[in-house]
Amino acid sequence: MEKEEQKTAVEIDPRIVISISWLFWIVALIFFILENKDTKLRIQILQVLLYKLILYIILTPLFLLSLIPFILVSLRDNVGEGFGFLFICISCILMLFVLFVQWVVPLIGIVSAMQNKEFKLPLIYNLAERFLVSKTSE
Repeated sequence: MEKEEQKTAVEIDPRIVISISWLFWIVALIFFILENKDTKLRIQILQVLLYKLILYIILTPLFLLSLIPFILVSLRDNVGEGFGFLFICISCILMLFVLFVQWVVPLIGIVSAMQNKEFKLPLIYNLAERFLVSKTSE
């Protein structure tokens, strides 16, 4: 017998839904609102939305803080050469961390979705699962 392909409420393969959700948060929000059949898929999509929300809440101030050294170095009267260089190094490390978190984690989520594996971010997945299970039990 031929295996029947699983579809979502919007008639799209769940692997594609999760992959697109990792790329675009607005699409994840739309799928979260429209999807009502598959609880596991809703948990995965909510995980993506919570990840993106936490990412923006934490990384926006970090990014703004990483710009301070460049501003201080441009004001050479107040900052010494070595001190400014140290600030720029710390700033670059922060920016690399931001890029890693912003692109590598979603890439792992996309690859896991395409391999039909469930990708669970430790705290965020549990939070999403608790939220949806409590909503469905009411």
